[in-house]
Amino acid sequence: MYLYIGGNVVLPCRRVIAVFDALSTEQQVTREFLRTYREEGFTVSTTEGGPVKSLVLTQEKLYLSSIACATLRRRWGSFLADERERVCVIGEFARTL
Repeated sequence: MYLYIGGNVVLPCRRVIAVFDALSTEQQVTREFLRTYREEGFTVSTTEGGPVKSLVLTQEKLYLSSIACATLRRRWGSFLADERERVCVIGEFARTL
């Protein structure tokens, strides 16, 4: 499955580590984290000039998205639920062998 985060950017759900609300950037530790990522060149903006509403963290980059955090979490959460169900089914099958 893939996660559309805006600005014609689509990420494989397996690569997404976390989705944060951009309002959480008001905390000092989060601002430092963002500053470091920007200074190191690890941020990618997908907002096309619009407001940043969420941050999508992968192993390689931090994406700034104009899509609401709740929307991205819901989409990503459906992938996680599917993965958990698949693991449970595989685990049950393995136990019957």
